[in-house]
Amino acid sequence: MQDQRLGEPCYFEETCRIDGSESRATFNTTKHHTMKSIKKILLPSVVLALVSSAPFTVNAKAQDSPVGESSWAGKLTTRDALRPDAVGQMIADAKYKAKLLGRCRVEDLDQQPFGEKFKFDRPLEWDSKLVEQLRESATDNNIRCKLFLGTWCGDTQREVPKLLRLFETIQWPMENLEMHAVDYVAGHYKMDPAGQARKHRVHRVPTLIVMRGDQTIGRIVETPTTSWEMDLAQILAGLPSDSRYPVADLVFRWVQDDDEALKSVPAEPVETSEAKPPVDSEPFQKTVDALRSRSRGPTELSTLVRVLLERGDTRSALRVANINIRLHPAEPRVIASLATAAFRAGYRDTALAQCKRAIRMRPQEERY
Repeated sequence: MQDQRLGEPCYFEETCRIDGSESRATFNTTKHHTMKSIKKILLPSVVLALVSSAPFTVNAKAQDSPVGESSWAGKLTTRDALRPDAVGQMIADAKYKAKLLGRCRVEDLDQQPFGEKFKFDRPLEWDSKLVEQLRESATDNNIRCKLFLGTWCGDTQREVPKLLRLFETIQWPMENLEMHAVDYVAGHYKMDPAGQARKHRVHRVPTLIVMRGDQTIGRIVETPTTSWEMDLAQILAGLPSDSRYPVADLVFRWVQDDDEALKSVPAEPVETSEAKPPVDSEPFQKTVDALRSRSRGPTELSTLVRVLLERGDTRSALRVANINIRLHPAEPRVIASLATAAFRAGYRDTALAQCKRAIRMRPQEERY
């Protein structure tokens, strides 16, 4: 349906398939709220949440559609055939032609249709002293790395070739680098067939996890804070290395460890009245205050909310959304994220009210 003109009533319907039955949701709006802005808010926050609230079966036509004949099409498998122990598995994708899922190798990234995206011919200048330090560390077989990536992800396509070039330069043993490709579609968001991304609290890609034995000693999330060689050298030297997403990393650890700090956060949607200031418990206030100065922006925790919802941890997702709304109370994207979590947790009136509030605050926003 085409967008209606401003000032005219707009209606749209979305059909979701849940357990073989169809559920049709109808939304309407008037005046300044164009079809485009309404869809941007409500589809991610309500309709997608509705789909994800039941056991999810990927619509092969929309998500994992077959591709035409090519030199690599014969290597494709299906989602149902994915195995947690297999290496180099590739399935079709309607948006990106194909994607790797699960364990993969450098040579898998070199093949089509990924080769051009991961091609990196530009010269790189490394810090020579750091490179020498890293070469010494590379001889320690007790040190291993796990790299989580998405072949569909722009950050992965930009950063992973640089990291692999660094590993080549410092002569890092490839048997000590374990690579896992994750998905992006609803029902499988930031997941891999073996569950390694869940185990290691991956919420963004690429994520490099550095381990000494079975102990994680550091991680680099999405991009290095200084440079790949500097951040990696700091981790291996036992020095603190700043994360791009310190609050998300910390809160995700709270979730995994069932930490008392997370238990201080309400498990139901918090009050977000614009007419009066919120009244929170003292432990909740302390938790939020401890995170406030470290937050890197509103999307830091919004992404984590979606990861938790996709994994079925609705209670934790709602708690994280509550933290985020206190850190960024006037950000429409954060309000939409709270609406998603509230909807999945069964607070549908609250979800609708938050959606309306987000639209009212920024009706032309396209990044909800």
